[in-house]
Amino acid sequence: MTRVRRMDLFDGLPDPLSSGVDVPVFQDGSAKVISSGNAIHVTGETSAEPAVARKRSLQPEEAKSEVASGVDNHTAKKFRCGAQGSAMKGYVMEIQGERDDMEDFHCLVDTIDDSRISAHPDICSAAFYAVFDGHAGRRASRFASENFLNYFLSSFAARVGNADLDASITSCLTKCYKAMDEAFLSKASAHRPPLKDGTTATTILIVNNKAYVANVGDSKAVLCRYDKNTNSHKAVPLTVDHSPDKYEERIRIQQQGGRVKEGRINGILEVSRSLGDLPHKKGTGLICTPSIQKCPITEDDKFMVIACDGLWKSLTPAEAIDLVVEFIKDCDEAEVDTRFNAACSKLVKEAVTRLSGDNVTVLLVRICPPPSR
Repeated sequence: MTRVRRMDLFDGLPDPLSSGVDVPVFQDGSAKVISSGNAIHVTGETSAEPAVARKRSLQPEEAKSEVASGVDNHTAKKFRCGAQGSAMKGYVMEIQGERDDMEDFHCLVDTIDDSRISAHPDICSAAFYAVFDGHAGRRASRFASENFLNYFLSSFAARVGNADLDASITSCLTKCYKAMDEAFLSKASAHRPPLKDGTTATTILIVNNKAYVANVGDSKAVLCRYDKNTNSHKAVPLTVDHSPDKYEERIRIQQQGGRVKEGRINGILEVSRSLGDLPHKKGTGLICTPSIQKCPITEDDKFMVIACDGLWKSLTPAEAIDLVVEFIKDCDEAEVDTRFNAACSKLVKEAVTRLSGDNVTVLLVRICPPPSR
């Protein structure tokens, strides 16, 4: 067997994907893939795996987006990008690392052009980004990437008459996490043998000029905000790490019958909140309730980094922000995409260079300034 040398790790690294087109969102419950990592593309209820199995491959895989059929483009109004502030553009890069399988999946939707959200009179623009870091298998993370946004949109559409937009979005996000968890656990328990797969989830819905960030687990999202007073860029955390070692999490785990051993639930799970994880969802304190943060997008905000722990175990949020800033500083509009692509690729390479053998997925979201009037 040919041994892969460390110096060859980046050979053939694919270019990061920028979202060159708006990816439509499904109106029904059929084919639900919006954008998934892993180079697996699903349209419908299939569980087929790739024909060629990957065994400890160090070669990266390129994530691709699928455009779905059946989207409601007739009743959905066209959003006015930048009508109430900044538009978004996402870039993604992933690598399998030294793991036997790629268990990360993601969603990247720069414009949600779907009547279930665009029909709301107070919404002028909406985007969605998510990273799902699977464990004990890839089926939970894959299921979440294929279904999360569709679940949310259906829930939100049922509340269109609610005058409080903030409350509607927050409530729907919480319900969506619960519904996703229940749906996958139902599939997992019906399978023979029962599935053990679980996943973290970090989801960012950007509506008009506000980011609604929900997460379970340890996949982080960080905002880069320019500080005029210090003439520097700051890393603003958007997520909450759910670790069994945290006091509040540990107390809940113990009260509900679980125990924390070596920083893990029952010595097994590294996270105290997740989607899936059938063997651990009862009597251990493991829950699917997300932490939700609301963050107004300002003119000083430049980009967001959303990534699995494969990145954050190697780089601090400040280091990740500084790295991207170095790539994009002093660039004009003609080369901004190239610079962001390069920065996204560099983040992944840096994680691997610092000996992260884990799957690494990085979503970089550029906050485009509003058009001049």
